[in-house]
Amino acid sequence: TTQYTVWNLEEFTHFQFSIAASTSVGRGPYSEVFSVTTLSAPPTAAPQNVTGTAVSYHSILVSWDHIPANHQNGVILSYIVYYQGQVHDTDEGKKTVDATSTDAIITPLKPDELYSFIVVAENTGGVSPVSVHILVRTLEGLPTAAPTGIVVVPTSSSSYRVSWVEILSQHHNGLLLSYEVVSRDTTYHTSPFSLTAAVNATSLEVTDVHPAAEYTVSVFALNAIGKGPVSDSVSVSLPESFPSTAPVIVDSSSTTYTILLVWTEIDEIDRNGVILQYQLRFTESADTQFVYLDVSAPALSTTLIGLNVDTYYIIQIRAYTSVGPGPFSPEREFSTKHHVCTVCMNGECIQENEESICQCNPGFTGEICDMNIDECLSADCVHGVCTDGDNKFICECDTGYLGQLCDIPVGTPVCVQEYYLNFLWPDTAYGTTVTLSCSDSDPLLFGDVSRSCSADGFWMPPDVNSCMKKVFLDLDSDLDIEETVPLSPEAIVESITVLQNIICNLSSESGPTFFPGEIDTVIQVIETVLYSIDMHNKPIRIEVLPQVMSGILCMLSGILDPRNLEMFALSSNSELAVSINDLLERIASLNAENYDNTNSDPKLYSQDNIHMYIAPLTNKQSITLPDNEISAVYNTGSVTIPESEVSTLFSKSNGEVPVVAVVFSRYLGVAIGSSFLSTGLPQNSTISTSVISVQNSLGEALTFSSPITLTLPLLPTTTRYALYQTCVYWDNTTQVWTSSGLSYVGGDFDYVICSSNHATSFSVLSSSSPVVTDANTLEDNYIYAIVVVLCLLLVLVCCILLVCMSIIYSRRKRRNTYIYICTIRNGNSKDDSIKRNENLYELESGPNELYSPPFEDDNNSGIYSTVQPGLHVDDPYYEKEYDPRTNPFADLVDGDYEQINSTDGKNPFLRDPDNHVQTEISHISNPVCLDTTSPPADPKSTHYLEKT
Repeated sequence: TTQYTVWNLEEFTHFQFSIAASTSVGRGPYSEVFSVTTLSAPPTAAPQNVTGTAVSYHSILVSWDHIPANHQNGVILSYIVYYQGQVHDTDEGKKTVDATSTDAIITPLKPDELYSFIVVAENTGGVSPVSVHILVRTLEGLPTAAPTGIVVVPTSSSSYRVSWVEILSQHHNGLLLSYEVVSRDTTYHTSPFSLTAAVNATSLEVTDVHPAAEYTVSVFALNAIGKGPVSDSVSVSLPESFPSTAPVIVDSSSTTYTILLVWTEIDEIDRNGVILQYQLRFTESADTQFVYLDVSAPALSTTLIGLNVDTYYIIQIRAYTSVGPGPFSPEREFSTKHHVCTVCMNGECIQENEESICQCNPGFTGEICDMNIDECLSADCVHGVCTDGDNKFICECDTGYLGQLCDIPVGTPVCVQEYYLNFLWPDTAYGTTVTLSCSDSDPLLFGDVSRSCSADGFWMPPDVNSCMKKVFLDLDSDLDIEETVPLSPEAIVESITVLQNIICNLSSESGPTFFPGEIDTVIQVIETVLYSIDMHNKPIRIEVLPQVMSGILCMLSGILDPRNLEMFALSSNSELAVSINDLLERIASLNAENYDNTNSDPKLYSQDNIHMYIAPLTNKQSITLPDNEISAVYNTGSVTIPESEVSTLFSKSNGEVPVVAVVFSRYLGVAIGSSFLSTGLPQNSTISTSVISVQNSLGEALTFSSPITLTLPLLPTTTRYALYQTCVYWDNTTQVWTSSGLSYVGGDFDYVICSSNHATSFSVLSSSSPVVTDANTLEDNYIYAIVVVLCLLLVLVCCILLVCMSIIYSRRKRRNTYIYICTIRNGNSKDDSIKRNENLYELESGPNELYSPPFEDDNNSGIYSTVQPGLHVDDPYYEKEYDPRTNPFADLVDGDYEQINSTDGKNPFLRDPDNHVQTEISHISNPVCLDTTSPPADPKSTHYLEKT
């Protein structure tokens, strides 16, 4: 045989073999040694120390030790981890790792699930025995499903029940703790809130919610890890309920038989539905029987009529919804008037409805104003005797004293008595203040006015802020500006109508009309009206604005009358004028944003000192506001918006027609003054044009890539020869005039033209100094100044040259030649009309008068002549140089000349002896000549020529 099998060898062991042959004689030599390794066998031991650890809700880490080397039976190729879910048998699998690994992460697994694991090793011979089984549970995870079947049903006006279907257990991913119900108020937009339901609950009652509100409700499950997905939202609308609070009576006025009441609306969140009506109940203080009065909503005022004179009433009010009434407001007392005046001795009887009262002039009191207040009771004439007057006192000073209170010794330095602002300011010592009654200027004024004499002897500006007429005092006390609620549309129109009758009539009188305190009161009233308009919805704003705009602008125009400008200078830093500028910008913006787009026609509001032009942009072309015709009639100036910027407005207007409103305020800039200037503007400037304010319907401040052009009319008092004119705008943030973004384009004696890259309120500063902040403007001004100086130098040089030529000319030797002066008669007319050649005026001339060549005969008499330089007409009434080449009169008879014929034989020529001058005579007919061959006896009646 040639082969042999060796049995019972160890697996995967290296053996060495050598073979020898044997005979009967004996064994031969061994062959060379050769090696053979037995094959592998499956490992005879399992992986040791198998453990498992949950590392997340979907992963477990399995670890083990290697099989002992003596049980590996070969090279271990890999380890295999087998796993199986204990709840869901189908959740099983395996993971193979290389032989060097002693752990493996098994994923993805189900959250909060118990898994069993075994580990085996594998070599080329097979698989090892199975390791011990281990059980490991994954961590909990978030719920993976939302509750379904959400149903929300109102159970009362302030509660609703929410029900749902719980999520399936396979989506719990852990132990569920609860269900959360989330509610959101979509009516009043209060903060969302959530309520917790038990884990086994499928419904929840939600209470203490707002009646008549709409809520959206959603549900989610919650475990220890967190919340699961949120269900779809379901909406629920709750029924109305009673109002939870009462209206508040905020204003009242009364007559002898009536009481007018004004109240506020209930806050929306407290209405609990739609307010249908209000109910007032009232009774006399001594009576417990109430009288009820119903007022339909949305009215917020009513008048109680048929009341008793001089009687107090307890009044309450409540509101109704469709469910019923809310609570009554707290009791308040109001009374009817008690006095009816028949005569007012020193005042005015004011009648309104059934009421009449005496409004006393300053200095008087009493029911019929018959008692003169003795001002001497409060006066202290130190060295003199007090004499009472009407709302004033006069101190008659003892010898050696002067001043309002006779307290200044004669010889004391004083600010001398002067008459200013219709007040007579008495002698006042240095460093002291004098106080007068406002009625010294106008008997209808209330309050005091004061003025200080400075320590160095100069009168300071007076403080007149407390001077007010009775009508303004009433407005100031009756209107609570900061707490006033929005007025109804009817009340807005009525308020402006009443105010317009007062303010515009006052502004038509002569002299300064408004004092600073009065101006401030009017501004506050207008601000209240604008606030009320702005609080209404857009349809109401569109309806109300045109009804009140003329009245508002009339009041502001009257305040900005030139006669009142001095009062703005007396108010603190012209803040009142700045407030008016803010008002006008707000008015323009309101009108642009609330323009009736059903009407594409522009609208013009015109007053003496204020004009407002509102125009919808009907196409994307360049536009000038207003057009030239309106601008010329009202001298408003204009604003030109280039085509590119009009297109930009269209692109930003979200499909609506953009609207631009422009306000032209003639004296607003003067009222604001030039004290508020940004750095670099000349401090000696004055406002020289109207103010133009540009607003738009987009509700935003616009900037332009292509500048708009502003044409601003100069004010009548503006100096037309200001060297520097600077375009400026009012910066509402810094409260100063500034030139940023503006350029001076040009101007004339009537207008200044500016360009701007933004829209706000514009004007022009005039000064004798340049602007140092704008390099371009500064360069232009320097160039302009240089040109002016050069022109003046050129004029001076020309004058010097003329004087020099005159001196030289006067020293030349003259030779006199006396000739005939001839005129031409034409036909039988007494005077001959000879017209100057092209583009010159007609000249009427009679016989023996010197014509002024060049001329031609209207009747074709044959004279055609042109001017001759070198011949001088010496006459007391006429002096002119002539051209000796063509004047026909200069050489007709003079002996120093000879007549020669022309070469063509038609026209004769005259030539002087030196052949220097020749004159063509063309068909002279019927000359009438004056003999001047000798010097004239009377130069005034004789014409002669003098050749130089």
